Amino acid sequence: MFALWRKRRTILLFAFIGALIGFLTASLIQKKYVAYMQLIPNTNNALGGSGALDSLSSLGGLSELAGGLNKPEKVTLFQQYMAIMASPEVAREMQRRGNFLSKLYPKSWDEKKHDWRPPPSGILADTKRAIKRLLNLPIPPHPTYENLAKQIAERVGIAEDKKASIYTISFANKDPVFAQKFLKALYDSTEAVLLRRDRDAARRRVKAANNELAKSTLSSNRNALTQIMVMFNLRMIEINVGPPYAAKILSDAEVSEFPTIPNVPLYTIVGFVAGIFLTSFLLAILALLHAGRVE
Repeated sequence: MFALWRKRRTILLFAFIGALIGFLTASLIQKKYVAYMQLIPNTNNALGGSGALDSLSSLGGLSELAGGLNKPEKVTLFQQYMAIMASPEVAREMQRRGNFLSKLYPKSWDEKKHDWRPPPSGILADTKRAIKRLLNLPIPPHPTYENLAKQIAERVGIAEDKKASIYTISFANKDPVFAQKFLKALYDSTEAVLLRRDRDAARRRVKAANNELAKSTLSSNRNALTQIMVMFNLRMIEINVGPPYAAKILSDAEVSEFPTIPNVPLYTIVGFVAGIFLTSFLLAILALLHAGRVE
């Protein structure tokens, strides 16, 4: 330790060199702005109350038409929302709304022609295509909604505050305006897909109940079928109102004034600390080697 103390000036010198390296590294990394949006589950659903569910408790064998509404749902609308956020269906809807792929894959997009550039050629590109053919994998000529779904899965962060049931989703990009638009479009597209799914399901249930009602003669069955139709017509009304359906926006997409990636102070501090430890370690090794030679 005394030997290291005597070399404190050397250690501090390399610590400042490490801090400088950290600062320069952070300065060279492409700056990105992080957009944040806070969501909460929408609990104001027409069929969410226990009274609505209890009214279907007498459906008996016809409960299948109601989609199990007389039983507690294991998956909430908000859980479905979070589950499909990175699905190809949501990505397709999102791409239809804003052509986000052209911004995510600018090298493949020709801005002047507003069209995708031809697939790259060369030994490496041909080898990749040959391997995909051998594996029977698709070879799209340009990025597709499946690429967008992968980008959502990999780059959209989700943080949950379990006490307050608040979910924060985030997305980073060099363009702060694009980052905001991306999150807003992701929210709107996920809501739209979930609304479309539930609208189609409700229509199928109403149609099936109508068919059964035409065939049924028992008054108890007819009453139960009528209840099913009423409940799903209520669901149709709720769906036609539109968003917020599964998730409510607590705070709209916001982005910091300054880039948060990379964190320049953090890189500088890490460089400074790394300089101290690495220099101390090397000096300690040299001191041990010198002591061994003296002996």
